[in-house]
Amino acid sequence: MAHYAAFLKLMSETWWLKRVGDRSLQDLCRFIDPEYCQFLGMPRRALSLIDNLSIARVILEDDHWDSPVPLSRHWDEQQEAETSQLTLVDHDGRPVRPQDIAAENAEAGAMGGTAGL
Repeated sequence: MAHYAAFLKLMSETWWLKRVGDRSLQDLCRFIDPEYCQFLGMPRRALSLIDNLSIARVILEDDHWDSPVPLSRHWDEQQEAETSQLTLVDHDGRPVRPQDIAAENAEAGAMGGTAGL
């Protein structure tokens, strides 16, 4: 749970999660049996951090990591083009369109089956 709470620190821009990660980490680190403190290295390091880049670097255990998403949160043309190429794939790695899945499910539902499930 403490590791999960470190990730919650990255969600501080969401109003209902503001400081939830901090409070959870403080409580967990305070009340977890000392026998388990050896497993709390990353959460304890994340507890004292404020900015998302530092928190992410601690979580990833990589002091030199940089986010591929610019701080402005706006994609440039190349990033937009690369993102638009992303697609769903089936269990064999073949591209699948959402409308194909919906059609299969509708057809299976009419026959009493569960095609895409």
